[in-house]
Amino acid sequence: MGAPVRATMAVKETGKVRGVRVVVDQAALQAGAVVVINRVKAHTDFHGTIESGPAKMLALGLGHVAAAAELHADGPDGLRALIPEAARSLVSTGLVLGAIATVENEIGETAIVQGLRPHEIAAEPEMRLLRRAKEIMPRLPFGELDVLVVQRVGKDLSGEGLDPNVIGRMYITGVPEPESPAIRCIAALSLTAGSAGNALGIGLTDFISRRLAEAIDVDAMYANALTAGIVDVQRAKLPIVLPSDRLAIQAALASCGRRDLSRARLMWILDTEHLKVVAVSGVLAAAAVGRDDLELIEEGVKMRFDRQGSLVPPSRP
Repeated sequence: MGAPVRATMAVKETGKVRGVRVVVDQAALQAGAVVVINRVKAHTDFHGTIESGPAKMLALGLGHVAAAAELHADGPDGLRALIPEAARSLVSTGLVLGAIATVENEIGETAIVQGLRPHEIAAEPEMRLLRRAKEIMPRLPFGELDVLVVQRVGKDLSGEGLDPNVIGRMYITGVPEPESPAIRCIAALSLTAGSAGNALGIGLTDFISRRLAEAIDVDAMYANALTAGIVDVQRAKLPIVLPSDRLAIQAALASCGRRDLSRARLMWILDTEHLKVVAVSGVLAAAAVGRDDLELIEEGVKMRFDRQGSLVPPSRP
């Protein structure tokens, strides 16, 4: 569009909330007016009335690493309280003209595009969008799995590589784990190119392939994790690394506590953002019969691997 991209880490303090500095990008201040554009969705670290959305973009996104370090220092409870208050503080300066909020449906398509006036950010209109986003967010079609195979993880899919809200794992000290879904073992196979080596969230999995491990830039991942503080300490830990996809999946099956593997509840997904089409083992396929929300589109699909033992993703009609 011919618009320059001006990206720096330079920020300036505009106020304080609860003794915590509110900082803003200097270029945004010099511009004199800001409109933020962001998805409204469930946050990966905490749950509240305001989570990911325009308020978070004002409180954290506009403040870069400095804001992230300030607001993450008190952990999930601090984020829950500080994000809306920091956003309102910034709105009160007159810098913010408004926001464009989007909500995606369960298959990753844009379902809602809504403008918000300054006073509607971190207020009921944004809260209403979050409630709707949670109603239509992607979900696994079964609440209990022995093994979940995730074809790809990545920062361009979720801030944690794979969405904790989808897999039912938080792994944050002091934060209770969700009751559902309950997944015994998770095997992840690859890292998206868009992640640029940042595999933050890989600690949410149990087994990974060597090709995924070799794609990790630990410097980038640790910089992200240390900025986020306590919420990402466990999520940045490396899981067990196996030489190939095949062996990672076999290790997950061997470790899932199921003696009779013909009864294993195994599911393959492309990633946690795209759950329209999944592949399941026979026992799950049988459990899907008669459900109005599921459609069996192909039977007898075999797991296929190339010569390196990498899984060939099932065809996706």
